[in-house]
Amino acid sequence: MSGIQSTFPPSWSIKRILRGTISIGSGNSSATATIPSVDLSKAVIENLGVRGQGDVPAGTIELTNSTTVTAHRGYDMGFITVHAYQVVEYY
Repeated sequence: MSGIQSTFPPSWSIKRILRGTISIGSGNSSATATIPSVDLSKAVIENLGVRGQGDVPAGTIELTNSTTVTAHRGYDMGFITVHAYQVVEYY
């Protein structure tokens, strides 16, 4: 796998993958989801995309703490957007 760099050593095995979506309603620029507790030193979050009306900016997803995922879209768009994520926790 030439040219691919990993954040974690290849010997680390996946403990679990947590997937979900966060809906940000009209009038808001962010929203949160609660997940089972993860070890922040062994977990990464991935933005799996966003859906909404028309052209929707990607927004951001962050692992705010060991039990909270936060989705941001920067500003109120006047409609609901749904942001998909996954948290991968390693041993």
